[in-house]
Amino acid sequence: MTPLHVSRVQDKFHDPVFRRSVAIALLVSCFYYLTAKLGFEFALQPGSVSILWMPNAVLLAGLLLTPRRWWWLPIVAVLPVHLASEFQSGVPATMVLSWFISNCVQALIGAVLITQFVRDKPRFDRVRDLSVFLICGAGLAPFLASFLDAALVRFNGWGHSSYWEIWRIRCLSNVLATLILVPFIVVWAKGDFSAIRRSPLGRYLEAIALATGLVGVGLFVFYTERAFAEQGSSLLYLPLPFLLWATVRFGLRGVTTALLTIMFLATTGATKGAGPFLTSTTTNNALAIQWFLIVVSIPLLVLVAVVEERRLAEASARDNEERLKLALNAAQMDTWDWHIPENKLIWTETTKNAFRLTLDTELDRESFYLMIHPDDRELVQEATAQAIKHGKPYECEFRMTPSGGVRWFLSKGKVFFDDDGTPTRMLGIGIDITERKKSEAAIARVNQRNRAILEALPDMMFLQNRQGVFLDYSARDSDNLFVPAEEFLGRNVRDILPPKLANRVLEILETLKRGDPPEIFEYSVPINGEQRHYEARLIVAEGENVLSIIRDITDARQAIQAAQESQEKLLQGNKQIRALAARLITAQESERRRISLLLHDDVSQNVAAIGLAISRLKRKLPNSNEEILTELSALGSQVYDLTTQIRRLSHQLHPAVLEHLGLVAALESHVTEFGHQEQIDTRFKAQVQSNPIPLELSVCMYRVALEGLRNVSRHSGAKSAEVILAEEEDHLTLRVSDSGRGFDVEKAKRGTGIGLTSSEERVRLLKGTFEVRSDGISGTVLTARLPMSR
Repeated sequence: MTPLHVSRVQDKFHDPVFRRSVAIALLVSCFYYLTAKLGFEFALQPGSVSILWMPNAVLLAGLLLTPRRWWWLPIVAVLPVHLASEFQSGVPATMVLSWFISNCVQALIGAVLITQFVRDKPRFDRVRDLSVFLICGAGLAPFLASFLDAALVRFNGWGHSSYWEIWRIRCLSNVLATLILVPFIVVWAKGDFSAIRRSPLGRYLEAIALATGLVGVGLFVFYTERAFAEQGSSLLYLPLPFLLWATVRFGLRGVTTALLTIMFLATTGATKGAGPFLTSTTTNNALAIQWFLIVVSIPLLVLVAVVEERRLAEASARDNEERLKLALNAAQMDTWDWHIPENKLIWTETTKNAFRLTLDTELDRESFYLMIHPDDRELVQEATAQAIKHGKPYECEFRMTPSGGVRWFLSKGKVFFDDDGTPTRMLGIGIDITERKKSEAAIARVNQRNRAILEALPDMMFLQNRQGVFLDYSARDSDNLFVPAEEFLGRNVRDILPPKLANRVLEILETLKRGDPPEIFEYSVPINGEQRHYEARLIVAEGENVLSIIRDITDARQAIQAAQESQEKLLQGNKQIRALAARLITAQESERRRISLLLHDDVSQNVAAIGLAISRLKRKLPNSNEEILTELSALGSQVYDLTTQIRRLSHQLHPAVLEHLGLVAALESHVTEFGHQEQIDTRFKAQVQSNPIPLELSVCMYRVALEGLRNVSRHSGAKSAEVILAEEEDHLTLRVSDSGRGFDVEKAKRGTGIGLTSSEERVRLLKGTFEVRSDGISGTVLTARLPMSR
């Protein structure tokens, strides 16, 4: 057995219904065995059908006490005991199995028919349930099953009786057993024994007296040795008073127990050769016993059902009367009685107090009308006249003006007629509804205010139940509805909304619980040929119903879409600008390199050649011309200075050391030169493992470092600065810091200078980050960070 099967078996044994069904099946098997042994004792002759066969009735009672899905339990439980009881009696195996089949068929026919017409467990204290049992369980089931049983007996060659004789004895024996035994078992199995334990001592003494008398009379009648022919049929009436006593005083339990006692006494007496049923042949004697007990049992069972129904009806009537009194007192209702022929109106004390009347005041109809508010008097008169004329219930709301102000009353009544159709009296109640009217007026004002609020709100509201049926709605403009109101009210969302949207709504309705926050979702549907967008908020309201608040967000959605399109265009423009900036920077670097090479290779060489020419000219002139020599010396110095400036400018535009020796050497050279020129203590640190650094990154970092040092010299007023170049986690980081007075970074970016902006753009074009922090205490820190792998 798999773990899953074991788990299912364990779950069944934890089910109290299953455990109770198993217990009933075990009890049915025990009583089935005992009654089978008794049935063989009641057989007319060896091999014949018993005159009282009770196992079928025991099995039927077990099925009626067990749920349908567990009916197989009693049937399986009685199989081994059936085989044991029959084999011990010397019955052939085929006959044993045949009788088991016929027994089960009778019980199943009766149980199926009874449970089909009686949905609950059958109650024998109701005439309808008892009628179903008598017709289906005690009549039709044995009648049909006896054909099968008699056929099986004849087929197996068991016994010597004819087919119809076997059918008759078998049918009547099973009718008798079912008629008496099944009600006895069911009533006692479902009975409340606590009520018996709470019974007074007198009740116990009465039960003992009844049992003693019934048994004594039964023994006298059914065990007498005198000839029945001499006594006539008068002896059979002796148990009847005791049976009626049990029926009237002890109900179903009493009469079923008494009938079972009489049945056993009559049957055992006949089998022992005693009693009034021994005047003819054995078959006729059995038939007489069966018909006697059937004829006695049916009227008594019907009588007890009628008595019990009347008893229950009287108890229900008393209970209803007490509840009515309690309800009238709790609801502060007043009663009145109008005797129409005498035109006399009788009010209770409570009613007179409500109308501020003295207890000895007597009123007629006209005096009562005078107490009604003039605006409502005609309404009350018309309602009264219609009730008397057509016999309809009288109901009217009106105002009365007793001393103390105006009060509202609800009056209801009914007209009673005599045999000739003449109205004799009208009996009714009056309820003071003044407070209710005040509440209704207050509610009307609140509803009016709420309606005004709803009409002012642009949202639509729909009330639905858990199954998705539209119950109510509120919409300022009916043109905004998906379909007209008359087409969706009272119908399910599946019939109205598109399938996908309807399924979404039903899922939310099923999962939404009280106390949960509103469930929000958006959807789109075509309205008047236009795709509209909505936001739905669903929340539990009015018991278990759900309120849906629908807001039209089409304009907002269109505005968002337009903003997104504008943003996309802006981003596209930014991308184009960045691409242009990248091209400009690249072109700028190329132009700088070209100009640097031009200055270094052409202009610088030409200027140097001029210097050399001046030197040769100076040497050719005589020393006597000192004035010209002085001017030539000055001109040579200017040419030398110009050569130095051109070389420096060439290095600034495109330092050759950056291209040939790398970023570290270029920065170190520039930092050293910057410190000498600006007289600022500038330190340089490098922690770089990659060699060489890509030229594109080197150029970017070199330009950023130059711009940072340029800001140090121009704006900071610092005495020291530091440049750090480090390679960290596949990133190249440049940090330029000083100890100066700082500056406003945002203001500098918005100013006319483009140094910081250009540096930031260079870094971002290479997917890096650029940050400048500056204050008057810690100075300025410029940080640029570029990814090494691109």
